[in-house]
Amino acid sequence: GLQERLITRLMRQLLLALDHLVTCGVEHQDVKPENMMLFDVSLASAHAELKLGDFGWAAVCSQHVTESIPLATGAGSLWYAPPELNPPVRGVPIELDPPTDIHGQPLRGRSDMWSAGVVTYLLLVGHNPFNAALLLQEPGAVDAEVLRLVALGAFNRRSDKWLRLSVDARDFVSGLVKVRPGARPSPKEGLHHPFLSRRLARSGGSSVFFHGPVVSDWAEGLVEREGIWYRLDGLPQPGWVG
Repeated sequence: GLQERLITRLMRQLLLALDHLVTCGVEHQDVKPENMMLFDVSLASAHAELKLGDFGWAAVCSQHVTESIPLATGAGSLWYAPPELNPPVRGVPIELDPPTDIHGQPLRGRSDMWSAGVVTYLLLVGHNPFNAALLLQEPGAVDAEVLRLVALGAFNRRSDKWLRLSVDARDFVSGLVKVRPGARPSPKEGLHHPFLSRRLARSGGSSVFFHGPVVSDWAEGLVEREGIWYRLDGLPQPGWVG
């Protein structure tokens, strides 16, 4: 599989792109590997440049606060779309979040962050987090099971490779693949996570992406935790190797 250092570089670039979309008032709504274009790729140096493309499902966000209600027909791609972009699933209650963050600002970029979490899992583990649906035989049944698993947020946490990932990697993915959009970080907040910031700092990349406060409940404590890890950088760290 891909080196974790390369994956963190790719995810950093993806989240930077998503943060730019947030500032433009746009949701991509179809983040997946097929829409992530790479160039200047070097596996030896764990380097690649990433551009996000294909805005066919993109939507301009309303300037006004609106309730988030699942679409009757869905949007995006089955294996990567978050619950709020999928059709409602019978028997699974719809949890409507307050449509604003803790500062009263409309939620932006949370749907794309779910998809970013799915992509991160795929790159780290080697298969989609909802691959349990493939145990079913009929294609229609597989699709329905994917929708059900997504609605429940029931991704595969039993894979041997998932269990061998670093704590930071699992925490990063788990923080993104949450059913409630408001429980996910914004792209800007996600960039502060130690999975991205600490590993890039240790490999010579930039660890400081934004100046200013981290604004969500999800992100509280990340800056303090990151500082603690930096102070430990001089100590032996065999357990950190993912």
